[in-house]
Amino acid sequence: MAISKISLIFVTYSFFYFFAYYFILNNLTIFFSTDYHLAAVALNFEVAFTILLGSFFIKKINKTLFFYLTPLITIISCILFFFSTSFFQLLIIFAIAPLFSIGLLMSLNWFREFTVSTERGRIAGIIAFIVLPFVFVLSLIRQESMYNLYFFIAINIISLIYFKLFFT
Repeated sequence: MAISKISLIFVTYSFFYFFAYYFILNNLTIFFSTDYHLAAVALNFEVAFTILLGSFFIKKINKTLFFYLTPLITIISCILFFFSTSFFQLLIIFAIAPLFSIGLLMSLNWFREFTVSTERGRIAGIIAFIVLPFVFVLSLIRQESMYNLYFFIAINIISLIYFKLFFT
């Protein structure tokens, strides 16, 4: 393979992190909204719009700083969930949704930088083979439970430690 093991592990983990991020954001939207369908449409529209906008300036963002700040901001936001009403909880979800969009674009950009163009298909298959079973395990968490929030906090603490280890 033309990618180092450390880079493969980082790209795989970043894809898992951002897919889990979106999955849990979607579950939290179900849990905290009275009209799930409207909230889900608004969340997906915001994510799509942010991905479209972010594609124009993704190379100007400091990747190291972003990968440090995303879990930190998300942990603080999740702590605020416990002290706010359902309306403000939805606002928090919509406030941190752009972090997913920009993070996904950054993960794709890292994948492009770390791999040779002739090897991308095979490496993407390996990454999908590793990441998809974990996403299926995430689907076992009930959508209407607070375990989504607890898991979200835990995965962000682990990510903060992992990104710190990777970038030093």
